[in-house]
Amino acid sequence: MSDLNDQNSIMTYRYRQSSRAAAETLLLLHGNGFNSSFWGEMAERLNERYHLLFIDLQGGFEGEITWDILSNALFGVLDALAVREVHIAGHSFGGSLAVAFAERNPSRVKSLVLLSIAMFYPAVEGEHIVHSYLKLIEKEGLRAVARREFIPFLTLLPDGHETIQRIYDAYDRMDGRLYVQLFRLQMLERPIHERRKINCKTLLLAGERDKLYLPQLQSITAGYFEQGSFLVVPHAANAVFIDQPLLTAQWIDEFITRASDRELPQVEKETMASRIPSVLHSVMQTVAQASSSTAGRQFEPTLSVALFHPFQVQLNGVPIADGWDKRYARNILAYVAIHPACTREELCDALFPDVHRSAALNNLRVYLGHLKKLLELPGGDSLLDAGRRHIRLKAVVECDLQTYAAAMKRILLIADEEAKYAAAKQFLPLLGEAPFMTGIYDQWFIDFRSDFEELIAELSKWTALREKQLNRPDSALYFEKFAGSILDDSM
Repeated sequence: MSDLNDQNSIMTYRYRQSSRAAAETLLLLHGNGFNSSFWGEMAERLNERYHLLFIDLQGGFEGEITWDILSNALFGVLDALAVREVHIAGHSFGGSLAVAFAERNPSRVKSLVLLSIAMFYPAVEGEHIVHSYLKLIEKEGLRAVARREFIPFLTLLPDGHETIQRIYDAYDRMDGRLYVQLFRLQMLERPIHERRKINCKTLLLAGERDKLYLPQLQSITAGYFEQGSFLVVPHAANAVFIDQPLLTAQWIDEFITRASDRELPQVEKETMASRIPSVLHSVMQTVAQASSSTAGRQFEPTLSVALFHPFQVQLNGVPIADGWDKRYARNILAYVAIHPACTREELCDALFPDVHRSAALNNLRVYLGHLKKLLELPGGDSLLDAGRRHIRLKAVVECDLQTYAAAMKRILLIADEEAKYAAAKQFLPLLGEAPFMTGIYDQWFIDFRSDFEELIAELSKWTALREKQLNRPDSALYFEKFAGSILDDSM
């Protein structure tokens, strides 16, 4: 191991050689507030196959910090070690630095792995949050704000855990001026446009339970890279390398191995996107469509109905929180969301099979009046069109159950096993392990759930078998347990 400790430099480094003499070099860039010691068990596993170059950012640098200054400092480190090319893995701020360096020095970067990178977010809302956070730091100090607003959401470890205490200590020792400079650089001067010159393969990893930077936003970021791909790390928050060190190391190793194989035929991006259908691809398409102008088309509201995990309804992104536990509002909306054009009789048969038809229809009239008020627009009109016979929603309806079910069916029909495996591995962790499809006990919904569980179990078992064939026992065990938990819950 070699070290550099220059008090006048903005960064120091440690170089840890692998036992494999011919190993490639992996450069590790930590997030703002962290240091290189937090790579921990993930780094230990990767060091078996790669030389590791750890970078630590330090305070005391005079003047304004820019992407150019940081990139030039990294360039100097590589030259000092006579390292020509590297793979780079960066967490949060470190991921943004990796992108900035790769854009300026494309010949030095073989691949990028970006962990929980905050690069894409809605401009107005995002910048408001950033400025509010900076004002809090100015008023209360970094230590207090980080302990309340940030650190509790970095990992899934319980408060009091040794690693959590180490994170507290790291933020307590952090140079406040340096932290604010790096935070401004990361969030207000995002290198999102610089990725256009990056042609190397890029993997984005997001924690399934990351509340600081949602996986959905990170999936959109992947679409900005010419050769970008995206995976969700199960049972992990923002610091995926802390919550799932071995699985993260395995996925990074697999990605680098494939990225380094010069003999693999290049697959055009459009072809790969069509071969790996997923919810994330649909999200990216939705965002692209929403951002484009459609002249002459009347505005149509969007109603988002979440039935998979905790029930939630949003109208144009704004939650409708109250009133769903009254007069069968939740049950009726669920049925209409899944069955876009149904009759009053069909709805009565599905929800009130034991009630006489005439009585059920009379009751339904009252229930529909309540639901109509819940879905009322500011102008007084309602999204619910309750005609004399048919019932429908006058909106673009986005239902997570339909999206997930369609995605699984498409994945199961993929003929190419490599593409099917990639799609399944990307999709299944999105489902999580929390209880799903709860709170509605009508027979039609229970039947729908049974069909849904069969799809999940079939895809999980197939993925576990594929992982075994590829000699990846950790991943195989995860997907076996996933399938087992689904089958156990359905019994």
